[in-house]
Amino acid sequence: MLRSIWASWAIGAIGALAAAWPSVPASAQVVQAGASAPAARLEARAAQCAAAPTPSEARRATTAERVQALERSTQANPTLFWDWVELGRLYQETRRFAGARRAGQQALAIACDDAQRTAALTGLAETAVASGDPGEAMRRHLQTLALRRDMAAADAGAVSMQSAIADTLDRIGEVARMRGDPVHARESFQESLALRRRLVARDPSASELKRDLALSLTRMGDLDLAQGNAEAAQALYEESLGLVRAVAGADRSAAAQRSVLASLARIGEGALAQNDLPRARTIFEEGLTTARRLAATAAGEAAPQREAALFLERIGDVALAQNDAITARARYQESLDLRRLMAGADVSPGLMREVSVSHNKVGDALVAQGDLVGARANYEEALSIRRGLAVSEPNAPALMRDVHVSYSKIGDVAVHQGDYAGAQAAHREALAIARRVAAASPGPASNHDVWVSMWKLAELSGGAAWGQLAATMTEMQRRGALAAADGPYLQQAERRANGR
Repeated sequence: MLRSIWASWAIGAIGALAAAWPSVPASAQVVQAGASAPAARLEARAAQCAAAPTPSEARRATTAERVQALERSTQANPTLFWDWVELGRLYQETRRFAGARRAGQQALAIACDDAQRTAALTGLAETAVASGDPGEAMRRHLQTLALRRDMAAADAGAVSMQSAIADTLDRIGEVARMRGDPVHARESFQESLALRRRLVARDPSASELKRDLALSLTRMGDLDLAQGNAEAAQALYEESLGLVRAVAGADRSAAAQRSVLASLARIGEGALAQNDLPRARTIFEEGLTTARRLAATAAGEAAPQREAALFLERIGDVALAQNDAITARARYQESLDLRRLMAGADVSPGLMREVSVSHNKVGDALVAQGDLVGARANYEEALSIRRGLAVSEPNAPALMRDVHVSYSKIGDVAVHQGDYAGAQAAHREALAIARRVAAASPGPASNHDVWVSMWKLAELSGGAAWGQLAATMTEMQRRGALAAADGPYLQQAERRANGR
């Protein structure tokens, strides 16, 4: 979860990406007298598109207010391309995926040129990613890549075209990772990285190109880290940090400082993967200091506060790993308080989910301190939030898994409290949800949750439950749905089923 949020800082909003494209030249906005009727209609359409403004609602408005404003504007004038793009992004942000798809399709239908078509396609692809449809996301991104390659062929020297191709390659690589295809992901990331290195070599003073190169280095590092090559990942993260520090030294903007935050987060993650807890803690503390400084200079902006909450959470994670439960609890509580404050100002599904994560983290620290009553109360609060979020999307795998995790935590703490009936009830709920998630998103990761819940129930009931678990895991293995690392647990289940 954390890693995806760090990445989202750097990728930015779809609307912002699309808005970077130039509009139709003013010369195209004039319909010449005497032009043929079809040509006149085409030119009038081009003029209408060129004149369409980008969304103008106040940035400090709440998400709901911004959605309402865009709904009004698009209803009043359905040809406002950028309003449809931004409305789709906000629908996606609030997990209204059907609306996001409709907005994206409308934007695509009224797009005036390939630049706008790529913006609309990118929005549709990101909606597909958020709604758990990587196949559709890949299809849309490949359409975008084909268009952008054609556009670049017509203007081979344009840096913006080459940067746009690299951006799409990065997105394709991310979707390939979602689909469990690291080979395709690496190919896409490598092509993007090579392209961005060439662009920086052509113009070493271009801060934006350096920031983009830093992002490509980070993505390649993420892939190395996921494949267990923490040393290679750390080298890429360090190179990325060097670039963004250089940019931030000359550019004191919030965007430049946030790039530093993203790199610090990745280096901290790499240090954790290498079990270098002291370095991870130092890096996360630096990130927290930077985020707080940004928050102090950007009063009213939610992003720096959100970033500070994330760094507080990670410091708590490191402290807990160092058996420093007191510090962990304090940091988790700070993160929870900050997230509650933000959610009070602008309730959104993303923020509420982060509040639920903080409740679980506080619960974990309380378990480490032996406060089982307090831990269970926090886990139950997280469950309440997550069940509420899942009501709007009862079949969304990510939200269902969040509910599964909460039930599992409640079951675990109930065991420690000696409440075996409560533990069984919670783990049965967790198992039922894990099975639904595995049915919707089959694979080793989702099936892992199924057999772990069955294992916890077998620990409570014993007997035939071990045989059922062994049979289930054997069937998973036959289908290729049991991770290789889970094999030893199958052997243990078989031994316990045989009374050994």
